[in-house]
Amino acid sequence: MIPETVICAALIAFASPQAKPAPAPAPAPKAAELEIRVLEEQGRPLPEATVRVFAQPMRILLTDSDGIARVPELKPGSYRVNAAKGGFRLAEATVTVPQAQPAPLEFRLKPEA
Repeated sequence: MIPETVICAALIAFASPQAKPAPAPAPAPKAAELEIRVLEEQGRPLPEATVRVFAQPMRILLTDSDGIARVPELKPGSYRVNAAKGGFRLAEATVTVPQAQPAPLEFRLKPEA
């Protein structure tokens, strides 16, 4: 038989918070939205322009009647984006999407020569 004092000492040693718990994992970066506006050179919206966002996976969208395409749920980082429409030159840019904030990008497409 084990004396009660030995059992109590063992329980206290076992329950004692000597070891620190592992730190909680860092939270995942919050996704953000990229808003792309495609205009013609004079500033009028270009509906149905094709917008490509080179992300994983690649996103291909058409602009709405206001010339806007929205890409939700993008991880923070830099992305290459291009915009195209028949009769206009392709435009391309790199945009940095911040954490949990909308990121605007505007293209002004020039007519093909």
